[in-house]
Amino acid sequence: MSKHSANAAKSVVLVFVLSLVTSLISFFCEMVYANYFGVSAETDAFTIASQIPVILFSVVTSSVSTTVIPLYSKIKHNDGIERAQQFASRFLTLLAVVSIALVSICELLAPLIVKLFAPGAEQITFDYAVRFIRITFPTIIFTGLMSICMGVIQVHKRFGKSSVLSIVRQIVYIAFIISLHRHVGIYAAVLGLLISSIVEFIMALAFTSREIKLSLNFHFKDSNIIEAFKMSVPIFAGIGAAEINRLVDKIVVSFMESGSISMLNYASKLSGAFTSLIIGAISTVMFPYFAEKVSQNDKKGLSETFFLTLNTYLFLTIPIIAGGIILRQELVEIAFLRGAFTKENATAVAVLFAGYLFSMLFSALRQTSTKLFYANRDTKTPMINTLIGIGLNIVLNIVLGYYFGAAGIVYATVASTALISILLLISAKKYIYFTMWRGFFAVLLKVLICVFGMTVALLLAKPLFDGINNILSALILVLIGIVSYGILILLLAKKEVKEIIRVAKK
Repeated sequence: MSKHSANAAKSVVLVFVLSLVTSLISFFCEMVYANYFGVSAETDAFTIASQIPVILFSVVTSSVSTTVIPLYSKIKHNDGIERAQQFASRFLTLLAVVSIALVSICELLAPLIVKLFAPGAEQITFDYAVRFIRITFPTIIFTGLMSICMGVIQVHKRFGKSSVLSIVRQIVYIAFIISLHRHVGIYAAVLGLLISSIVEFIMALAFTSREIKLSLNFHFKDSNIIEAFKMSVPIFAGIGAAEINRLVDKIVVSFMESGSISMLNYASKLSGAFTSLIIGAISTVMFPYFAEKVSQNDKKGLSETFFLTLNTYLFLTIPIIAGGIILRQELVEIAFLRGAFTKENATAVAVLFAGYLFSMLFSALRQTSTKLFYANRDTKTPMINTLIGIGLNIVLNIVLGYYFGAAGIVYATVASTALISILLLISAKKYIYFTMWRGFFAVLLKVLICVFGMTVALLLAKPLFDGINNILSALILVLIGIVSYGILILLLAKKEVKEIIRVAKK
């Protein structure tokens, strides 16, 4: 394995460990939230208020994080660190101006925005959502600015610091809920969301003090700023369409029975903990390496890194999906079954959780392919493929949501994510060596055989532990799954295992 691949692998290990800590804290955070607030009109309102700012402004923040890494990497490589610092400073100033203006407008239009996103919400849910959203809107200013800092941190390969920021944000959020819930109720979560984003941004600035000089720089005619804007237009279109899709989700769910929004949110957060642990750790590391290889015109190195990433996802996500679906009820009960969260809530959320978890592999393939295009400064191809998938999702949301309720929303998400990932992988052939696909499918076949054996072992063992403590039962079954999967992998994928061990030794 090349030195580049070894360094990438070591970075993945570092971020994976820190992401594991982040996921565990996030898991605990959702447990705390469910314990104190359960499923109610207030929690539906908080879900609306915490997600609407993200939906509205993720067009900006995602575009920023996507354009900063390849452009900053290119400038640093071609023109030096000082020129890259100027670019980051100007980009930070521009985003600050835009974010403050947009947040000010949204504060005034809060009731209309909530009505647009949740037209079927009951009056009490609507009233709470308007109050909450006026507190949470400013989080987008800090989140957007932090996305620039995160991009710079990742270009300089300081991946551990980006993970630490997420850990700190979660800790602050949890601290607010635990310390203030008795005094201000669910406002503890609302205030925690705002304060944690401020703390995260301040720490991000401290981590990038050498690369970003905190000063107003209004020289927006910089050619690199203009290039960033041109790159952002297709990203805006693609992500904007994705947010319209999420808007359709919210509209459809708002007409369902009270609590549906919260149950979908719990299921999404729990599956998201697994997804961010795997996909977040690997994609965080690999995107800067993609951009670096593109700036060096190293197609072979780019292809090797791309397929290393895909193969890693195969080894990690497929067994997690299978095991998570088998243990869905136990995992949901361990996470949320306490306080105001009931057994009936857990059963309903478990079904939704299994569906969301099934889309994990497709999300990984989609994100990796998208990063490949963005590293090549090709933002149009992901936009076109995403629009096709989103069109399907909107139609399925309406149709399946009508027939299957909240579960229909999950089914639509899985189908559209799968379509987008397949289309992107097909389109990726112009940037990588096509012959390497044979190795990918060979690994996929081996992993599927091993996961089938693991699934059989879990299904045979599961009835033996019915009636005992959920945590103990889940731990034993997870151990059985890991051992059975590990033995089969050693038997069928010995070559790949040896390569992993060799990288670990380095």
